[in-house]
Amino acid sequence: MVRGLHNTNRHDSVEGQPIVVSPPRATLADGRTSCREAVLDAIDRLQQRTGATEFARRDIVAEVRASDAAFDRQTISRCLRRLAGSERGSAYDDLEDLGDDRLGVR
Repeated sequence: MVRGLHNTNRHDSVEGQPIVVSPPRATLADGRTSCREAVLDAIDRLQQRTGATEFARRDIVAEVRASDAAFDRQTISRCLRRLAGSERGSAYDDLEDLGDDRLGVR
């Protein structure tokens, strides 16, 4: 038994202003944003600009490439398939595959 250590968190509330913590952003080892984050950011920009919730895959790819040319078209396309749950083993469901090369935001 370790002496001198004990739990001092005995209260359910904290005094003062609430602390807001943003969800962590996935980054690559060199500090760049992950392809998933780049795609989701591109979709956010498209939504803000157009007000739409459905987009052609080529428009999303073009938006990602315009802001972050580090990802090639194949990588972005694979990421879009994963985000739509179209790729086997995908844990994401951020997008919905609408057919005709269109994706919708869930």
